[in-house]
Amino acid sequence: MSAVQNLISELREKRLWPVAAVLIAALVAVPLFLSSSSKPAPVVQTPDVSGPASVPAIPAVSVTTTPSTARLTGRERDPFTQQVKPKAASSGSSSSAAPSTSSGSGSSSSSAGGTTASNPNNVAPPFNSVNPKLGSTTTTTTTSTKPKPKTYSYAAIDVVYDTVGDVPVTHENLIRLAALPAADHPLAVYEGIENDNTAVFLLSRIVVPVRGRGKCLPSRANCVFMTLQSGQAELFKVPRSTGPDEFTLTLTAIKTLTTTSAAKAEQALARESKTGRRIVAAAARTSATLRSFSYSVKTGTLSRVHLSHRTIERLMRSLGTQAALGPVLAPAGIVPRLDPAS
Repeated sequence: MSAVQNLISELREKRLWPVAAVLIAALVAVPLFLSSSSKPAPVVQTPDVSGPASVPAIPAVSVTTTPSTARLTGRERDPFTQQVKPKAASSGSSSSAAPSTSSGSGSSSSSAGGTTASNPNNVAPPFNSVNPKLGSTTTTTTTSTKPKPKTYSYAAIDVVYDTVGDVPVTHENLIRLAALPAADHPLAVYEGIENDNTAVFLLSRIVVPVRGRGKCLPSRANCVFMTLQSGQAELFKVPRSTGPDEFTLTLTAIKTLTTTSAAKAEQALARESKTGRRIVAAAARTSATLRSFSYSVKTGTLSRVHLSHRTIERLMRSLGTQAALGPVLAPAGIVPRLDPAS
C-alpha cells in the first residue's frame, strides 16, 4: 500500500478528510486568487509640450499583456502539522509573523515567535561563539605569579670511619674541623672542601696511608693532607707497640644543601668544631705545613697554597724534619710532645 493510500485511510479513520479537502482547496485557490488580483499598474506618460500650444496633450496609455506572477514570501509550512503557539502573547504583538525589510542594509528579518523587536540604532548584538543568541561574554583571568624566593647553598659531606674488627661509624653532614675517630683520640681532622668536589683531611704524623684512591699532600711519603673525592676510600695504619691498628676512611658523598634563609647559610658556612679548632691550633705550634690551605667563610671552600719540594726541603733545614713533615695531633688542651726517635 502506498503512502498516499495510508494517508487517506488514516484521515478517514480520524474523520479529518473534510479538513484535508478544505486545506487542499485553499492551497489551489489562494495562488489563483493572488495571480488574478495582481494587475499591472498603469504607466502614465508625460505629455509632449514641445508641440504647438493649441493642440491639447493626449495621455498615452501603455498596456502590458505579459501576466505577472506574485512571489509568495515567508516560510513554508506543512498544513498537516499543528503550529505551536507561544504560551504568553504580549498585547503589542501581532498574530502572524510579518517580514520586515530594512532599506539601509537591504536584508530582511522575521520574528520567529510572532513578535517583532525594534532596534532604532541598528546596532548588531554581540556574538557569542558558544550560543550566538546570548551575546558575547568576555572573561579575563589574571594569574598572579609570585617571585621565587632566593636560595643559598652550602656543601656538606658524609664519611664512614671503619676500624678493623669494629662496627663502621657513619658521620652525616660532618662539621668542619671535626676530629676522627673522636676528639680525645684524633687521627684525622676534616679541614673542608676544595673545588666543590674534594674533601681535605689533616692527618696526624703517626698515621701512615697503606692503599686506596686518596691523594697525599705534599707527597705519598710525607702525607700531611689526604684528599678524597665522592666514593673514594683510603686504608691507614697506626703503628703501636703491640702491633699496628688499621682503619678505613670512606667519603660516601659530597652534598650541596640549599636554604632560603641567608642567615642560615652564613651560619652553616661558619660552623666549625671548637674542639677541633683547639686541636689544630696546638698542632700548628710544631708544624709549618698547616699553611698549605686557607678556609674562606664567604665561599665555604679551601684555597691551596702550593708548597713545592724545594720549599719543603727548606722548611726541613730551618724548622727540623718533624716540624716540616707534619703535626702530631693530640686531644684538645694537650700540647703534643715530639718523638725523640724521629
